[in-house]
Amino acid sequence: MQYNAAEWKQSIGVQKWLALYMQGQEGWSCYRQFDFADVLYAPAEKNAFEKLANSAVPTRWTYPADEGNLNAANMNEGAAMLDNGDVLYSKMWWDVNPAAPLK
Repeated sequence: MQYNAAEWKQSIGVQKWLALYMQGQEGWSCYRQFDFADVLYAPAEKNAFEKLANSAVPTRWTYPADEGNLNAANMNEGAAMLDNGDVLYSKMWWDVNPAAPLK
């Protein structure tokens, strides 16, 4: 991939994401850090990847089950502050980029 100064985030981000192959958590964090736009989706074909191609990449982790069991009041309060509650696609308080790749 040739470096493109106009789209530096994508040029650098894709290379970093490729370097993080087999490190899922780090690759996901890289995706979130560089705000990729339609880079990591599978081709929309009639195959096993069709569902992936038409789905959004999660923007956060959900609260673990232990949090609900041991700290339900605070967990519910925190989830209420998220735009869609405790789901994988709710944006965090720091995620203010409207161009972030949510499908």
